[in-house]
Amino acid sequence: MTKTRWLAVLLAVSLAVNLGLAGFAAGRMFSGVQGGPLHDPARGLARSLRGLPDERREALRPLLRSEMRRIGPSVRQLRGAQRDLVELASAEPFDRQALEAALERFRNELLASQERSHRALVEVMAALTEAERRQVLESMRRRGPPHHRPR
Repeated sequence: MTKTRWLAVLLAVSLAVNLGLAGFAAGRMFSGVQGGPLHDPARGLARSLRGLPDERREALRPLLRSEMRRIGPSVRQLRGAQRDLVELASAEPFDRQALEAALERFRNELLASQERSHRALVEVMAALTEAERRQVLESMRRRGPPHHRPR
């Protein structure tokens, strides 16, 4: 294998590991599990609202749907950007500038996605009473993300 090929493979592996660790850390941090976005804190919000009374959940449903619709496209864009990064990292001949530019676009989209997600979280939390916010936060802490729940 050529030196350039090895560097591309190492870069792709490094990128995958870093993205995985960042996602894992964010997921743990926002799940309420002690120790570490989900990069998207609003993602589990709908599940955490299930503990509220039915009539209150129904009243919040339009707001939650509206906010989740704003987040969806950015998640799809991030997935597409990740595929582009892998393609660029494994391309022959390797184009350093193209990969750097793609990484910059990915970082910008990731930041924009997080900002949308945070705005959605704030909007929904602002619509809750103090007691409801405590209940939702406790549900987030208790449940964690679906893949962390005991079976």
